[in-house]
Amino acid sequence: MAARRAFRAVSCHGPTQLAERPLRAVRGALVNSEERRAARRRRREEKRALKRAERLEGCTLENVASIDSLFDAAREAAAGVNWKSSTQRYMQDQLRNAAKAHRDLMAGADTSRGFVRFSIYERGKRRDISAVHFSERPIQKSLTKNALIPAIEPTLIDANSANRKGKGTHYAVKLLKKQLARHYRKHGPEGYILQVDFKDYFASIEHEPVKRLRLLCSRAPAANALCPCGWRRSRPCSARRLRPRSIP
Repeated sequence: MAARRAFRAVSCHGPTQLAERPLRAVRGALVNSEERRAARRRRREEKRALKRAERLEGCTLENVASIDSLFDAAREAAAGVNWKSSTQRYMQDQLRNAAKAHRDLMAGADTSRGFVRFSIYERGKRRDISAVHFSERPIQKSLTKNALIPAIEPTLIDANSANRKGKGTHYAVKLLKKQLARHYRKHGPEGYILQVDFKDYFASIEHEPVKRLRLLCSRAPAANALCPCGWRRSRPCSARRLRPRSIP
Protein backbone atom coordinates (compact mmCIF):
# COMPACT_ATOMS: atom_id res chain seq x y z
CA MET A 1 0.00 0.00 0.00
CA ALA A 2 2.82 2.41 0.84
CA ALA A 3 4.49 1.70 -2.52
CA ARG A 4 1.19 2.30 -4.34
CA ARG A 5 0.64 5.65 -2.60
CA ALA A 6 4.21 6.69 -3.46
CA PHE A 7 3.61 5.80 -7.10
CA ARG A 8 0.45 7.93 -7.20
CA ALA A 9 2.31 10.83 -5.58
CA VAL A 10 5.03 10.70 -8.24
CA SER A 11 2.68 10.13 -11.19
CA CYS A 12 0.49 13.12 -10.31
CA HIS A 13 3.08 15.34 -11.94
CA GLY A 14 2.49 14.89 -15.66
CA PRO A 15 5.06 15.31 -18.43
CA THR A 16 3.83 18.84 -19.08
CA GLN A 17 4.37 19.89 -15.49
CA LEU A 18 7.86 18.37 -15.45
CA ALA A 19 8.79 20.14 -18.68
CA GLU A 20 7.64 23.48 -17.33
CA ARG A 21 9.97 23.28 -14.34
CA PRO A 22 13.00 25.60 -14.69
CA LEU A 23 16.38 23.98 -15.30
CA ARG A 24 18.43 23.95 -12.14
CA ALA A 25 21.43 26.21 -12.20
CA VAL A 26 24.90 24.79 -11.59
CA ARG A 27 26.55 26.87 -8.92
CA GLY A 28 24.17 29.72 -9.61
CA ALA A 29 24.70 29.88 -13.39
CA LEU A 30 23.87 27.76 -16.40
CA VAL A 31 26.87 25.88 -17.78
CA ASN A 32 26.95 25.04 -21.46
CA SER A 33 28.77 22.12 -23.06
CA GLU A 34 31.93 24.09 -23.86
CA GLU A 35 32.30 25.25 -20.29
CA ARG A 36 31.75 21.72 -19.00
CA ARG A 37 34.46 20.36 -21.31
CA ALA A 38 36.81 23.13 -20.25
CA ALA A 39 36.13 22.36 -16.59
CA ARG A 40 36.78 18.64 -17.13
CA ARG A 41 39.98 19.42 -19.01
CA ARG A 42 41.13 21.71 -16.21
CA ARG A 43 40.44 19.06 -13.58
CA ARG A 44 42.36 16.46 -15.59
CA GLU A 45 45.33 18.79 -15.97
CA GLU A 46 45.32 19.59 -12.26
CA LYS A 47 45.21 15.88 -11.43
CA ARG A 48 48.10 15.15 -13.81
CA ALA A 49 50.13 18.02 -12.34
CA LEU A 50 49.53 16.69 -8.81
CA LYS A 51 50.61 13.18 -9.77
CA ARG A 52 53.69 14.54 -11.56
CA ALA A 53 54.64 16.57 -8.47
CA GLU A 54 54.30 13.45 -6.32
CA ARG A 55 56.51 11.47 -8.70
CA LEU A 56 59.20 14.15 -8.75
CA GLU A 57 59.19 14.61 -4.99
CA GLY A 58 61.92 12.02 -4.47
CA CYS A 59 63.82 12.68 -7.70
CA THR A 60 66.53 14.74 -6.05
CA LEU A 61 70.28 14.80 -6.39
CA GLU A 62 70.58 14.02 -2.68
CA ASN A 63 68.63 10.79 -3.18
CA VAL A 64 70.58 9.79 -6.29
CA ALA A 65 73.95 10.60 -4.71
CA SER A 66 73.35 8.97 -1.33
CA ILE A 67 75.85 6.32 -0.33
CA ASP A 68 73.11 3.71 0.10
CA SER A 69 71.78 4.35 -3.41
CA LEU A 70 75.25 4.21 -4.97
CA PHE A 71 76.18 1.07 -3.01
CA ASP A 72 73.07 -0.78 -4.20
CA ALA A 73 73.52 0.55 -7.73
CA ALA A 74 77.08 -0.79 -7.88
CA ARG A 75 75.88 -4.27 -6.92
CA GLU A 76 73.21 -4.16 -9.62
CA ALA A 77 75.66 -2.83 -12.22
CA ALA A 78 78.11 -5.65 -11.46
CA ALA A 79 75.49 -8.36 -12.05
CA GLY A 80 76.55 -10.44 -15.02
CA VAL A 81 79.95 -8.76 -15.46
CA ASN A 82 81.73 -9.87 -12.28
CA TRP A 83 84.20 -11.77 -14.43
CA LYS A 84 85.71 -8.52 -15.73
CA SER A 85 88.86 -7.26 -14.01
CA SER A 86 87.59 -3.65 -13.95
CA THR A 87 84.44 -4.75 -12.13
CA GLN A 88 86.41 -6.83 -9.64
CA ARG A 89 88.76 -3.92 -8.86
CA TYR A 90 85.83 -1.60 -8.21
CA MET A 91 83.87 -4.10 -6.09
CA GLN A 92 86.91 -4.83 -3.88
CA ASP A 93 86.48 -1.34 -2.40
CA GLN A 94 82.77 -0.97 -3.08
CA LEU A 95 81.93 1.11 -0.01
CA ARG A 96 84.93 3.39 -0.42
CA ASN A 97 84.16 3.94 -4.10
CA ALA A 98 80.51 4.68 -3.27
CA ALA A 99 81.61 7.26 -0.69
CA LYS A 100 83.96 8.88 -3.23
CA ALA A 101 81.19 9.04 -5.86
CA HIS A 102 78.90 10.62 -3.25
CA ARG A 103 81.45 13.33 -2.45
CA ASP A 104 82.13 14.04 -6.13
CA LEU A 105 78.45 14.32 -7.01
CA MET A 106 77.58 16.59 -4.10
CA ALA A 107 80.61 18.78 -4.83
CA GLY A 108 79.76 19.02 -8.52
CA ALA A 109 83.02 17.37 -9.61
CA ASP A 110 83.30 15.80 -13.04
CA THR A 111 83.00 12.03 -12.69
CA SER A 112 83.74 11.33 -16.36
CA ARG A 113 86.79 9.26 -17.25
CA GLY A 114 86.22 9.15 -20.98
CA PHE A 115 85.32 6.09 -23.03
CA VAL A 116 86.69 2.65 -23.78
CA ARG A 117 86.31 2.20 -27.54
CA PHE A 118 86.19 -1.15 -29.30
CA SER A 119 84.37 -2.84 -32.16
CA ILE A 120 82.15 -5.91 -32.28
CA TYR A 121 80.39 -7.77 -35.08
CA GLU A 122 76.68 -8.60 -34.91
CA ARG A 123 74.80 -10.36 -37.70
CA GLY A 124 77.68 -9.72 -40.06
CA LYS A 125 77.81 -5.97 -39.32
CA ARG A 126 80.47 -4.02 -37.49
CA ARG A 127 79.46 -1.93 -34.49
CA ASP A 128 81.75 0.67 -32.93
CA ILE A 129 81.20 0.77 -29.16
CA SER A 130 82.09 3.63 -26.83
CA ALA A 131 81.67 2.24 -23.30
CA VAL A 132 82.07 4.20 -20.08
CA HIS A 133 84.33 3.02 -17.28
CA PHE A 134 82.71 0.88 -14.60
CA SER A 135 83.14 3.60 -11.98
CA GLU A 136 80.50 5.63 -13.85
CA ARG A 137 77.98 2.81 -14.14
CA PRO A 138 76.82 2.88 -10.48
CA ILE A 139 76.14 6.61 -10.88
CA GLN A 140 74.15 6.02 -14.06
CA LYS A 141 72.29 3.11 -12.44
CA SER A 142 71.38 5.21 -9.39
CA LEU A 143 70.24 8.09 -11.59
CA THR A 144 68.05 5.75 -13.63
CA LYS A 145 66.58 3.92 -10.65
CA ASN A 146 65.98 6.87 -8.33
CA ALA A 147 65.13 9.68 -10.76
CA LEU A 148 64.47 8.76 -14.38
CA ILE A 149 62.26 5.70 -13.87
CA PRO A 150 59.94 7.27 -11.25
CA ALA A 151 59.63 10.45 -13.31
CA ILE A 152 59.32 9.09 -16.85
CA GLU A 153 58.07 5.50 -16.79
CA PRO A 154 54.43 6.32 -15.83
CA THR A 155 54.20 8.43 -19.00
CA LEU A 156 55.24 5.60 -21.35
CA ILE A 157 52.77 3.50 -23.31
CA ASP A 158 52.39 -0.20 -22.51
CA ALA A 159 53.81 -1.20 -25.90
CA ASN A 160 57.17 0.28 -24.88
CA SER A 161 58.57 -2.87 -23.28
CA ALA A 162 62.33 -2.47 -23.66
CA ASN A 163 64.36 -2.39 -20.43
CA ARG A 164 61.28 -2.06 -18.22
CA LYS A 165 60.63 -4.04 -15.07
CA GLY A 166 57.83 -6.57 -15.49
CA LYS A 167 58.12 -6.49 -19.27
CA GLY A 168 60.61 -7.86 -21.77
CA THR A 169 60.88 -10.10 -24.79
CA HIS A 170 58.04 -12.46 -23.84
CA TYR A 171 55.74 -9.54 -23.10
CA ALA A 172 56.63 -7.89 -26.43
CA VAL A 173 56.00 -11.11 -28.40
CA LYS A 174 52.66 -11.66 -26.67
CA LEU A 175 51.61 -8.06 -27.34
CA LEU A 176 52.70 -8.31 -30.99
CA LYS A 177 50.57 -11.45 -31.50
CA LYS A 178 47.60 -9.68 -29.95
CA GLN A 179 48.05 -6.65 -32.21
CA LEU A 180 48.45 -8.83 -35.33
CA ALA A 181 45.27 -10.75 -34.49
CA ARG A 182 43.36 -7.49 -34.00
CA HIS A 183 44.70 -6.14 -37.29
CA TYR A 184 43.72 -9.33 -39.13
CA ARG A 185 40.17 -9.23 -37.78
CA LYS A 186 39.81 -5.63 -38.93
CA HIS A 187 41.78 -5.52 -42.20
CA GLY A 188 42.47 -9.11 -43.16
CA PRO A 189 45.87 -10.03 -44.63
CA GLU A 190 46.40 -6.51 -46.00
CA GLY A 191 49.08 -4.61 -44.12
CA TYR A 192 52.79 -4.42 -43.39
CA ILE A 193 55.32 -4.09 -40.56
CA LEU A 194 57.74 -1.15 -40.61
CA GLN A 195 61.08 -1.96 -38.99
CA VAL A 196 63.28 1.05 -38.26
CA ASP A 197 66.80 1.17 -36.86
CA PHE A 198 68.81 4.34 -36.19
CA LYS A 199 72.45 4.11 -37.22
CA ASP A 200 74.87 5.29 -34.51
CA TYR A 201 71.96 6.69 -32.51
CA PHE A 202 73.81 7.85 -29.38
CA ALA A 203 76.72 9.18 -31.40
CA SER A 204 74.51 11.09 -33.85
CA ILE A 205 71.90 12.69 -31.56
CA GLU A 206 72.16 16.37 -30.67
CA HIS A 207 74.30 16.95 -27.58
CA GLU A 208 74.08 20.75 -27.47
CA PRO A 209 70.57 20.82 -25.88
CA VAL A 210 71.88 18.80 -22.93
CA LYS A 211 74.82 21.15 -22.51
CA ARG A 212 72.47 24.15 -22.63
CA LEU A 213 70.35 22.49 -19.95
CA ARG A 214 73.40 22.28 -17.72
CA LEU A 215 73.92 26.02 -18.14
CA LEU A 216 70.27 26.69 -17.28
CA CYS A 217 70.63 24.63 -14.11
CA SER A 218 73.46 26.87 -13.00
CA ARG A 219 71.11 29.87 -13.14
CA ALA A 220 68.37 28.28 -11.03
CA PRO A 221 67.60 29.92 -7.64
CA ALA A 222 69.40 28.43 -4.70
CA ALA A 223 66.66 27.94 -2.10
CA ASN A 224 64.58 24.77 -2.64
CA ALA A 225 64.16 25.61 -6.31
CA LEU A 226 63.07 23.38 -9.14
CA CYS A 227 65.87 23.36 -11.68
CA PRO A 228 65.06 23.40 -15.41
CA CYS A 229 66.32 19.81 -15.45
CA GLY A 230 63.34 18.85 -13.28
CA TRP A 231 65.20 18.17 -10.02
CA ARG A 232 64.04 19.87 -6.82
CA ARG A 233 67.10 20.72 -4.80
CA SER A 234 67.68 21.59 -1.18
CA ARG A 235 71.00 23.22 -2.06
CA PRO A 236 72.38 25.25 -5.00
CA CYS A 237 72.60 23.34 -8.26
CA SER A 238 76.16 22.20 -8.91
CA ALA A 239 75.70 21.80 -12.66
CA ARG A 240 77.63 25.00 -13.28
CA ARG A 241 80.73 23.23 -12.01
CA LEU A 242 80.36 20.35 -14.45
CA ARG A 243 82.69 20.47 -17.39
CA PRO A 244 81.16 19.60 -20.79
CA ARG A 245 81.89 16.00 -21.58
CA SER A 246 83.33 15.10 -24.96
CA ILE A 247 80.90 12.72 -26.64
CA PRO A 248 82.01 10.98 -29.84
